[in-house]
Amino acid sequence: MTEPAQHDGNTPTIHLDGRDWPVPVFVWRQLEQSRAKIIGLNDAIIGSQKDGKVNERYISLDDGQYRTVGEVVYQALLGAHPKLTVEEFRNMRISDGELFAAFLVARRQSGIYVFSDAAECGSDDAQERSPPGEAQAESRSQTQTGTE
Repeated sequence: MTEPAQHDGNTPTIHLDGRDWPVPVFVWRQLEQSRAKIIGLNDAIIGSQKDGKVNERYISLDDGQYRTVGEVVYQALLGAHPKLTVEEFRNMRISDGELFAAFLVARRQSGIYVFSDAAECGSDDAQERSPPGEAQAESRSQTQTGTE
């Protein structure tokens, strides 16, 4: 059975199956497998936020979205645990809350979504946003299609 990898105190961890698992910044292989899935879940997650905080609507993700959350978390774990099998992951004791919290860490470690400076200071007013390049590309796309 795969055990959580050793890590420095600076690497974020996710709590699954009663243990803390480090999740370093994604490598290309992980991004290739997860990027579209993370972006695809964005609308569902934004729809579950109120006042900048995630609320209980997370539980209303459909079965496909819920499975996708798990797939992203599994990919995130592979960075520090390349020998972790899908079967090991599927047999971990994981609550919905732990899975969603793990997804949020994975999303951050992917670099697709970053926090404003307030988050880095630990402020409750912190809000997640797209990196500047991605936000600019989305803006250009909307302008070109007239969907502003």
